[in-house]
Amino acid sequence: MEQNNENILKIKEIVPPEDKALVYIIRPQIVGRIVELILECNGTYIATTKGKRFVYLLLDPGPYTFVSISKNKSSLQLNLEAGVSYFILQMIKVIGGNLTTLELMEEVTGREKLKKCSLIPSSYGLTTESLTPESVTSKEKNKYAIALLIIIIGLIFIIWGISDIMRA
Repeated sequence: MEQNNENILKIKEIVPPEDKALVYIIRPQIVGRIVELILECNGTYIATTKGKRFVYLLLDPGPYTFVSISKNKSSLQLNLEAGVSYFILQMIKVIGGNLTTLELMEEVTGREKLKKCSLIPSSYGLTTESLTPESVTSKEKNKYAIALLIIIIGLIFIIWGISDIMRA
C-alpha cells in the first residue's frame, strides 16, 4: 500500500469495527528520534519505531500485553473492548540510557499526537491473525522454504557449470 497523505488521513480517522478494537501506538517525540525501539504485542514483533511515527492494529477483544524494548522493557497490559479506540504513547528517555515507556492516553490527547506523526510503512492494518503463533510459524516456514529454494537453484547452477566444464 502506497503511503500518501490521503491514505494516512483515512488511517488516522478510522472508526473501529463493531467486533474489533483499534489500537494506535504513537511515538511523537523528536528527542531520540533516530533511536529505534522494538514494539511487541503478546510476544510477537510488531514494528521497529523511530520518533514521529505510529503503528495501528485492529485486534479482537481480550487481554493484550504491549511491550516496548530498548535497553529496558516497558509493558502495558490492556483488556481491549470491541468498537473502542485505544491510544498508547511510546516514549524514550535519552538522558539516562535510552529508557522506554508505554502509557495509555485519553483519546483527545492521542488524536492530537497522532496528527503530528507518520505511519510506519510496514504496519498497514496489523490484525489479531498476524499475532497468532500459527501465523508466526507459517512466516518462519515461508522463510525456510524460500531459503531452501535459493539453495536448490544455486546447486542447479553449480551442477550445470560443472557439466559444462566436463564437456569441454
